[in-house]
Amino acid sequence: MIKIPLNEAKPGMVLAKDISSNDPTLRYLMPINSTLTEAIIKRLREYDVEEITIVGDDENGEHEIIIEDFDPTPQPTIDDQLKSEALDSLETFFQMAETGESQHTVTIIKHMDTIVEQLVDSVVDDKASFVNINDLRSYDEYTYHHSLSVAVLSTAIGQSLNLSKSDLKNLARSAMMHDIGKTSVPIDLINKPKRLTDEEFEIIKTHSANGYKYLEENQIGDKIIRQGVLSHHEKIDGSGYPLRLSGNRIPIFGRIISIADVYDALTSHRPYRTPMPTADAIEYIMGNVGAQFDLDIVKAFLEKIELYPIGTFVKLSNQDLAVVLNNINPLRPVVKNVKTREVMDLYNDYQHLSLTIIGTYNQLPAKT
Repeated sequence: MIKIPLNEAKPGMVLAKDISSNDPTLRYLMPINSTLTEAIIKRLREYDVEEITIVGDDENGEHEIIIEDFDPTPQPTIDDQLKSEALDSLETFFQMAETGESQHTVTIIKHMDTIVEQLVDSVVDDKASFVNINDLRSYDEYTYHHSLSVAVLSTAIGQSLNLSKSDLKNLARSAMMHDIGKTSVPIDLINKPKRLTDEEFEIIKTHSANGYKYLEENQIGDKIIRQGVLSHHEKIDGSGYPLRLSGNRIPIFGRIISIADVYDALTSHRPYRTPMPTADAIEYIMGNVGAQFDLDIVKAFLEKIELYPIGTFVKLSNQDLAVVLNNINPLRPVVKNVKTREVMDLYNDYQHLSLTIIGTYNQLPAKT
C-alpha cells in the first residue's frame, strides 16, 4: 500500500483503503478496491480529500490489478444462517396456510418475528448502506426466496424513507407474508409457462385479498401489516387491484412492497422466462413512476439498491466476462475484462459506450 497526495492520483489506480467522508450525511466516499477515474478524482477534490491510499506498484513500476487476488464475492446483506432460518420459516408458514393447519401458528409466527428482528438489524446496520439481494436468488423454491428478497429490499427502502425501527419491523413482516394468498391459487396457474387467459388472471388477482383474509382470520399481524399484504398490487393511478386505490390512499407498506415485488420478480429466474437485466428492471420501474409507482418511494429505492456490487462478475454485451471494480456510476460501472485484463469505464470511456451489462454472477462462473 502507498499513501499519495490526491494531486498525484491517476486514472487506473486502485484504492487500498476506504475513503471516509467528513460529511455526516455520507458513510464513505469510495470503498476499498475501487478503481479511480477522472470523474472520481474530480469528485474527491470537491470533497476536499487531500490524500489516498492505493495498491502499490508492481516490480516493473506498472500499476496492475491481479484479478486472482481480488475478492470476487460481494458482501451479503444477511448471513447464510439467517437466510436459511428465514427460508425454513417461510416454507413452514406457506405450507400451513396451504393445508389449513393452525395448531403451530403461534410458534411459527414467533419464530418469524425473531427472524424479522435480525433481518431489520442487518439491513439498518451502518455497514449495509446498500442492499444486495443477488445472494438470495434461487431457481428452486421461488416463492420463499422471493418473499425473503422482497422483505429485505422493502426494509432497505423503508430505512431510506426514515421509517422508525418499529415500522421497519412491521414492514418486513408484511413483505415476508405479501404472497401468502397465493396458497389459495392452483399451482398450475402460478407456474404456467404461457400467457394467462383473462379468466386465469382474475383468479391470480384474488391472492392479495385472500392473503389479507387468511391473516385476519388467524389473527396474524396488526392491521397495518395486513393492509400491506392487501394493497401491494394497487397502482398510483388507481388501475391496480383489489380496491383500485390511488395515490396516498394506498397504504405506505403497499406502495413500498409493490416496488420491491416487481423488481425482484423481473430480475429472477422463472420456469417460463429468463431474468431481465437489472438495468432494464430499473428503467421499467422509473418509467412507471406516476402510473404504477410512487415517485418518492422510487427515489428511496434507487438510493438503496446496488445494481452491481464491487466484486460482482458481469457478462458484457460482447459476451466477455468482467469484474466490477467500482460502481460510482451505478448503471455503467468501471469493470475489468477477465480475459484481456483491460480496465473499462463504461460511462466515461468513449470507446466502451456501446457495451452494456447483460448478466451478473456472484462468483466467477465455471468455464464451459
